[in-house]
Amino acid sequence: MEFFAVLLSHGAKVDGTSKCSSGRRLSALCVALVNKHDNIAAILLGAGACPLVGDKNLRSLIIPMLAERGPIVAAQLLAHIQDVNQLSSWIIRVAEKKHIDVLSEYYRVIAPSVNRKYNLEGRASRINNLLFMLSATAAGPARGGPRTRSIMT
Repeated sequence: MEFFAVLLSHGAKVDGTSKCSSGRRLSALCVALVNKHDNIAAILLGAGACPLVGDKNLRSLIIPMLAERGPIVAAQLLAHIQDVNQLSSWIIRVAEKKHIDVLSEYYRVIAPSVNRKYNLEGRASRINNLLFMLSATAAGPARGGPRTRSIMT
């Protein structure tokens, strides 16, 4: 695990991909989630790993793979994201895939510390509002409509 942290601290690309035996391009985050290496996934998320890297078909699976870890683990992994804009992007992607259980757990356990973590009172409050809105509706979250955008800006 320390190996990954050292590589990243020395400039390794967090979103680099490599071909696997099937010929698909996989990101390190995808490999970590598939193999249930939560500690490595946490390091990669903390270093800015993006869900839109790698083979097109696998990109659509990154959020479901995260959610498959269960709402508690997924919420804890999301808590490692350091950038508030990237956190917003991940939350919206989780909502688009309708993983309300992950959003609810994040809102219940992790979101109370968001204001302290980012030290950005106004923006963190908007993330909390977005999480509350998305988790409050089990029928399906907003998909970037005007109300969602107004909360995030």
